[in-house]
Amino acid sequence: MIVGFILLFIGKIGLIIALFKLYDNFKESLFLVSGILYIVGIFVQILNFISAIILYFACDSVMKRT
Repeated sequence: MIVGFILLFIGKIGLIIALFKLYDNFKESLFLVSGILYIVGIFVQILNFISAIILYFACDSVMKRT
C-alpha cells in the first residue's frame, strides 16, 4: 500500500510538471491554474476533480486555436 502511495505521488508530480510545461508552450492560463490546483489537491482531494475539469477546458481552448 505504501508503494502505491509513492507511485501516485510521483505520477502527480509528473502531471504537475507537464502542466507547467504546457503553460510555457501555449500560454493558456488554465494550464497554470490546473497545475496549481493539482499541487493543492495533494492535500485536498476534491480539488483534483475540479482541476481535471479545468484541464479539459484548457485543452479544448488550445485545440480551437490550432
